[in-house]
Amino acid sequence: MLYIRELGKDDPAVEKIRRINEEAFPPSEFMPVEMMFDLTEELGGSVWGLYTEQELAGFAMTVRNDKCEYFFFLAIDRKLRNQGLGAEAVKAFFREFSGRQVILDFEEMDPEAENYPMRLRRKNFYLRCGFHETGRFTMFRGNRFEVVCNGGELETDSFRDLIKRIHAVHPEFPDILI
Repeated sequence: MLYIRELGKDDPAVEKIRRINEEAFPPSEFMPVEMMFDLTEELGGSVWGLYTEQELAGFAMTVRNDKCEYFFFLAIDRKLRNQGLGAEAVKAFFREFSGRQVILDFEEMDPEAENYPMRLRRKNFYLRCGFHETGRFTMFRGNRFEVVCNGGELETDSFRDLIKRIHAVHPEFPDILI
């Protein structure tokens, strides 16, 4: 059984999160863990540890407002992938954020992309876990990311509010919702 726990920047788990972060995200999407904590502190959000009974299995970073919880990052330790922990994490977060719509994004589906099979697996995973397509996209460092959410129709105004707030403190994240 997987459980989640909000972390502080001095938590001993941060070192393992740093390692997971470095191997999970390509340079075009990478954000140092210290910046994640600074961003969540400034915007209202959290860095979360994802735990099995035995160990830290992954992490997530979210920012929020009253209607939305936006996943900036979600990663499972490479050694523990393909064991159902990602799906358990999504379920745990749906419970934790039951009063807000959960939103995340991932690289758009581009059949010409070198990592297209991974992109497709990622999208199918999130759709199986209860997210649905919104037809909307965000931008980051010149790349488009497809937006999915749970529940009903995307809370567009609230999500735009989050994007604008993120852009104000992290300008390389454009305040664009396509």
